[in-house]
Amino acid sequence: MPQLDLPTSAIAYEAPFFVGQSGKELGLSHLLYVKLFDPADVGHLERLAEEHRLTILGNNTYMPLWYALACDRNSKGNALEMANLFYETGLFSAAQPDLMEDDLADCVNDPFFGD
Repeated sequence: MPQLDLPTSAIAYEAPFFVGQSGKELGLSHLLYVKLFDPADVGHLERLAEEHRLTILGNNTYMPLWYALACDRNSKGNALEMANLFYETGLFSAAQPDLMEDDLADCVNDPFFGD
């Protein structure tokens, strides 16, 4: 893969790629999802997000205990590190990073999709 010649200030976020059990590459996005135990726990989320320089994007209307957070280059870790940190506090029911997989060709059953 060719190297990009960009100034460091132009990079908003960087994160690793992994190889899954299927052999496909999985990219770590800048997003993570955190599930509260109770709606009143949002204060814990806000405090940790501020402490680790994450942006709370909002919660899911249909799953109101789940919140989306975003990392950037000023955050104290990438989405995987932050999801682990949030979960390991014991303050949240779940925390998971957003992994990206290139499975577009497998997502439809239309034989003419590629055309």
